[in-house]
Amino acid sequence: MRDFLTAYTARVAGQAPVWSPLPVDYIDYTLWKHEYLGDFGDPYSRASTQLRFWANNLVGRPAPLHLPFDRPRPVRANADGDAVPLAVAAHLHADLLTRARRSGASLLMVLQAAFALSVAAFAACPDVTVATAVSGRVDPLLADLVGNLADDVLLRVRLDRAADMDELLEQVRRVTLAAFANPDTSNPRLQRCLPQDARHPLFQATLILQRAAAADPEAFGSSDFSVTQVPTGVVRAKHDLEIGLTERYDHTGAPVGIDGLFVYPTALFDRATAERFVAKFTATVELIAAGYDGPITPLLLHGARRRGRRTGRVQA
Repeated sequence: MRDFLTAYTARVAGQAPVWSPLPVDYIDYTLWKHEYLGDFGDPYSRASTQLRFWANNLVGRPAPLHLPFDRPRPVRANADGDAVPLAVAAHLHADLLTRARRSGASLLMVLQAAFALSVAAFAACPDVTVATAVSGRVDPLLADLVGNLADDVLLRVRLDRAADMDELLEQVRRVTLAAFANPDTSNPRLQRCLPQDARHPLFQATLILQRAAAADPEAFGSSDFSVTQVPTGVVRAKHDLEIGLTERYDHTGAPVGIDGLFVYPTALFDRATAERFVAKFTATVELIAAGYDGPITPLLLHGARRRGRRTGRVQA
C-alpha cells in the first residue's frame, strides 16, 4: 500500500515515482537461504535435520482425512470456491487473549486448537494434520522485499492424547513451536519423502491468522483521496477447509475483534455443509474463550456446545 501511494501521488503531480533502494534483492535472499540450510547430502545440515524432523513427526498419520464431502472429489482438480464469513466479537477476542496468556500460548495457538478440534470432529478422526503459514521474513532487511517468502508448516494434533482442553492447548503450543523451528522443508520435497500416496495432499485444512495494523485516526485525515478495496467475486479454494482470519486492535492496542472467511471448494461441499463447519468452529472458539477446561471427547462426539464458565460441564 505504501508503494502504491508513493506511485499514485507522484503521478498525480505529473512525476515519476522515486523509490527508496532496497537493502537486498531476492537473489540475495535465495543465496543466503541456500548457505543457511546447507546440502541435503550432508546429514548434519539444517536441511537434512529439518527433513528428518518432519518425516519422524508425520509418520503413521491418517492421510487423507475422510471429510463429509457432499460429492466425490473430481478427477480433474477444480478450485472453484465459495466463502462463508465469520467473526469473533471484541469481548470474546479479549477472553481468548486472556486464555492464551494463562496457557503460555499465543492467540494463533488457541485458534489452531479450536480449528484442529473442529476438523477432527468433522472428519471423525482424533489424529489430524492442519497447517498454517509462516511469513519467511525473519530478518528486518526482508520486510519490503517483493517476492514469495512464505511457506506452509504442518501441525499434527493428536486429540486422543489430550484428556482435557488445557492438555490440548499445551499440545498445540508445543507442536506449533516445533513446527515454527523447522519451517524450511518445502512441501514437494516432504511429500516425496513421506510413505504416503503422492496423489494425496500433505494437508487438507489450514488456518492463517494475520494482525491488522492499528488504525491511526489521523492517518488519512488530510488526504485528498481514499482507497477502496473492490472484491472481484471470484473465490479460489486451494484446500478442502481453509480459514483466513485477521485480528484487529484499536489505536490504544485494545482488541476489537477477529474476522475472516471460511473458503471451501464448491465441487466437494454444499454451502449448508460449509456453514455447519463454521458453526462448529465458532462454537468451539466461544467455548475456549469462556474458560472451558473439561474433557475433549464429548466435543468430538457431540460438537462444541455452550457451558457455564469454569465448571468444566457441557450444557445443551
